[in-house]
Amino acid sequence: MPNKPSLPKALKSPAGLALSVTFTLLAGAGAWWVLSPTEDTIVTPQKVCDEAISSDALKEVFPKKGEKFREESSHLGTFYGECRVTAGGERASFSYINNPGGEYFRDRIQKKGVPVSLGGAYGYMAPNHVILLYVPCANEHATDRIRVQTGTSMSTQDDAEEYGRAKPVKGDKELTLFTGVVARGLARGPLNCPNADKLPEGPVKIHWP
Repeated sequence: MPNKPSLPKALKSPAGLALSVTFTLLAGAGAWWVLSPTEDTIVTPQKVCDEAISSDALKEVFPKKGEKFREESSHLGTFYGECRVTAGGERASFSYINNPGGEYFRDRIQKKGVPVSLGGAYGYMAPNHVILLYVPCANEHATDRIRVQTGTSMSTQDDAEEYGRAKPVKGDKELTLFTGVVARGLARGPLNCPNADKLPEGPVKIHWP
């Protein structure tokens, strides 16, 4: 009869067998780690966009883990500004225009889409689920407003019809929270709008038909 293969002498002892089993488990674990690397927990600064905007609302926009937070662009000027932040494969952005002396008739503006409001601020949601909010900012004229435009990758509908009408989708809640934070942050911060403290806390309200 052929001789049976024998274990190396070092592995015949209980200690040797235990070492062998341990090595096998570690090797398997190492293979799993290579194939399934763990994702990093996303850490968001307390304030973003040149430290003008609270990041509280972004906690709902971004996942818990994934690609790290990045502030891709940020410029907050007197008459124009924008900011774009990303994390975990999601995006949130805003821009604004400050045009003193402009006309901002509420009925004309809100007919352009689904009406939205935040206290004395009003505007509309476009078909692609971008919000345009006209925020009181009477630095030069009593009727002046800044036009704030916000969007998130969770809610934006890139394939929406240009002249259609927005309908509720997943991500609208996070968008309204983000828009409220941005409007208050800009009005109370870099744009220093009179009576900005009158803007209520909480999300922008969507007036669905």
